[in-house]
Amino acid sequence: MEESVARFRDRYIKKTISYGIPEETRRWYIKHAEAFITSHPDIRLQSISSRHVDVYLDELARNPACQDWQFKHVVDALRILFVDIVKAGWALSYQWEEWRASESVRLPSQTTMDRLISQCIHQFDELFNRLSDEIRVRHFSMRTEQAYCDWAARFILFSNVSTVDELGAHHIAPFLEYLAVQRNVAVSTQRHALNALLFFFRHVLKIPIEETIDFVPAKKSARLPVEFL
Repeated sequence: MEESVARFRDRYIKKTISYGIPEETRRWYIKHAEAFITSHPDIRLQSISSRHVDVYLDELARNPACQDWQFKHVVDALRILFVDIVKAGWALSYQWEEWRASESVRLPSQTTMDRLISQCIHQFDELFNRLSDEIRVRHFSMRTEQAYCDWAARFILFSNVSTVDELGAHHIAPFLEYLAVQRNVAVSTQRHALNALLFFFRHVLKIPIEETIDFVPAKKSARLPVEFL
């Protein structure tokens, strides 16, 4: 085990050198890569999908303790991991640059938002218990459960409803457009929010959503590709 970890680190470091990453930064890149691997203990690295990376980066982007430069380092570290080391089939076309250019989905005061989310989950505790149950029976990761609950709470707060019965499919598009227009989130973040809400409606609220939802999509990054920095 220790020998395989050493080989992995050696391969990874060689890749960071080939990209011209400064020596003092290399150790942080490998720490970021290993942190991601550790966060998915029950999943083989070769089985990791773009969805897992979406959830991981989305949660990190909303962490107020994570600075912009740190977030970009994590994106680059995962890009090396999956493009160059794992050589995952989805990695070459993954939206790495969108994540690099993306802004946090945080509302103005993260402390205030955390309090509001906590209050929302407490107010609709039965609803969120059902959401957690539906996620767990499908063996989704804890990170996915936390992210889906967070998106559901943000959606309820945005929709400004006082009872579950007031929630409807017509609330989805305005929320997604708010994320795109007002919060300027990445395409992948908006897509993850949509996936969370579709799951919430279909499996928790038991409201079928079959028709196409028309909403303003988030803009793709207009930046030219940049080197690893």
